[in-house]
Parts: sequence; C-alpha cells; structure tokens
Amino acid sequence: MAGLVYAGIAYGHHGVANFDLNRDIELEGVITNVEFINPHSWLYFDVTGPNGEVTSWRCEMRGGTVLRRSGWTEDMFPAGTPIRVHGSPDRRDPTTCYLGTAYLADGRSVDRYGQLTEPAAPAVAERPARLPNGDPNIAGDWAAEQRVMTDPRGQAGTLVPVSVANEFAPGEVPGGGAGFPGARGTPLSLEEDPVDTYWNRRPSALPLTEAGRAVIDSLDLASTDNPRLRCEPTNILFDWTFEMDVNRIVQSEDEIRLLYGSMGIERTIHLDIDEHPADIEPSVAGHSIGR
Repeated sequence: MAGLVYAGIAYGHHGVANFDLNRDIELEGVITNVEFINPHSWLYFDVTGPNGEVTSWRCEMRGGTVLRRSGWTEDMFPAGTPIRVHGSPDRRDPTTCYLGTAYLADGRSVDRYGQLTEPAAPAVAERPARLPNGDPNIAGDWAAEQRVMTDPRGQAGTLVPVSVANEFAPGEVPGGGAGFPGARGTPLSLEEDPVDTYWNRRPSALPLTEAGRAVIDSLDLASTDNPRLRCEPTNILFDWTFEMDVNRIVQSEDEIRLLYGSMGIERTIHLDIDEHPADIEPSVAGHSIGR
C-alpha cells in the first residue's frame, strides 16, 4: 500500500523504441517548464546555438507518480535556470530527447532512475478484511515495488526491483542475454526502424486465425494503430500491472472503481445490474458487471 498521486495524463508520448539509445546527446540550455505527468514527464528548455538562434527542446523522463516516489519534485527544475542534459536523441523528432542524466543549476546531477529518497518499505494498511456487509475489502492504494534499469541512465541493461538494483553493475543483465527491448546494444535497438520491426514481429508467434492475421496485416502498427507505442492505454488487464506505480480501488456495495495510476484511466465494475445497457459508449475501460 502507498499514497497515491494522480498527475494528469498526456497523450502523444513515446515508447523506448522511438529513441536511439545507442547514441549520446549533450544539451545545455535554460529551463522553461517541467511537467510531472503520467505516463511520462517532460522537461522543457531552450538551447541557444552558436549563431544565437534559440531552439526549444523537450526531454522525456519517467512518469510523475514514480518520480515522486523516488523523491523528485518540480522544484528541482525552476524556470529560468540553466540545465545540462545527457541522453539519447529521438529517431524522428529533432528537438526531442530521452533524458539519461540532468545536471542541475545547484551543482547536483541526477540520473533517470536516481533515487533521491530511500524507497519506502512495503507496508500493509491496518484495515478490516471485510466490509460491514461481509464482502471482501479490497479498497485502498496498491503499489508494487518500483523497478529500475540496471543502468541508472536508463540506456542499457534491463529492469530489476529497486531493492536489488545496487547488486548489479551499470547496464548488467542478470543471467546474461539481451537487455530491455530497445536498450543500448539489444537487437531491437540496432534495427534500422525498430519501431516497425518490434510491433510487426511480435504477433508472428501468436496462434492467429487467418482472419486474425488479416487484421494484424492491415494495421499500421508503427504509428496511429498502436497506442502502446505512444504509451497510451491498451488492454484493461495489462495496463493494471504494467509499471504498477500506484493504483487505487474504491469500493462500495454497488460498484468497484479501479483507478489506473500510470495510465490515468478509470474502470467501473457495476455490482447492482445484471445486463449491459444498450447504449454503451465505446471506451478503453469498457463496461463491466461483477458480483
């Protein structure tokens, strides 16, 4: 259990394959804004070139919820102060990057997966196991242990629980093998177009019918037909466990509401009806009946 911070969700985000993590980029500029939002936060700053021309940049960071769990605050990035960023360039957008390390105006530096406070120990809130009517009590704020890359800059290696992250060398992959898909040195990262390769390769191992394969082949998986690539909600079951920064369950006798912390969506399970309404509006969360 953990306290829940719901930052606003912003769409049009990037998946890791959109960044070329095999390349390094160094930028210096002046902060204009920072957004601690889910599923990814953004740092905005202006870079002045040798000819005096100013270019506005933005660099992607982790989601606002998990940054706050790691001790980060918006006050670390006051507008008007200098900033130096080490990271990786976006493959398509020439003024967007993946933030690996930020060098702050006060002399500090912080890596993408930097833990500025000690991770909170797992805790279970004191509460009754059942509601007054006898139903199981599942309400509360639920959070899995944070996962971080073995490379603190997030460019190499793979994800491991934060409690054991210090046991690995930077970028190490426990047990050997390839790192997180898209991370530096992985087969995906070396593809000419890893976005298209990744999302068109994955369905090949699935036992699809001829009709299912036809649907897959008709999708533009590298762009608008692929919400996961934009870090948008996809599957109502998958999204509950993906990242699992903090999620919340609100429960009453008539309904259970599932609030997805990282994806910023809400699913309601109705306990007081037996049939779905005829006029349901299609949505990512769908319409659910339970008992």
